Amino acid sequence: MKKLVWLTVHGEQKYEGMSADSSELRVRGTMEETRDGYLLRYEETDGDGKVTTVTRLALAPDCIILTRTGEVTSEMVFEAGKEHTSFYAVPYGTLPISVKAESVKWKIEETGGMLALRYAINIGGQRGECALRVRVRTEEELERGLPGGSPLFYAPKNRRTKNAEERNIAASAQRAAGMV
Repeated sequence: MKKLVWLTVHGEQKYEGMSADSSELRVRGTMEETRDGYLLRYEETDGDGKVTTVTRLALAPDCIILTRTGEVTSEMVFEAGKEHTSFYAVPYGTLPISVKAESVKWKIEETGGMLALRYAINIGGQRGECALRVRVRTEEELERGLPGGSPLFYAPKNRRTKNAEERNIAASAQRAAGMV
């Protein structure tokens, strides 16, 4: 059964030759128990509220698969100690991407939970170190933990900083296409 949840998605990126950056997104999504674990899903929107990218996180005992479709299309498989290669498509072109997870941890229950990833990444030759943390909270968990029971206090509509990973990918794609 799908449950409506609030997700806080926090990413950190450090690419070679660039300063470290981080991003945070707080958004409404869904959580669904599967045969292997859980499926989390959320939508990213632009400033006008138009959905630009749909993100799915499939959590299984030994791995997490992150799939994005829309303006950005990719599938990244995170298994501790293993490298996986795929493609990352952005409006400027498609780049090869490889990720090698250093750490893959998650604990999700009916009321929510956390997942945490640490991984090395190579996007079109641009190498970096990244971390991703996602906190999942159901309405019930928020109501129990907040004075007055207002879940909107902690989960405003799609607040997000600029994402360094997307800027770096766009720059790499432009270089690969000979646009820069």
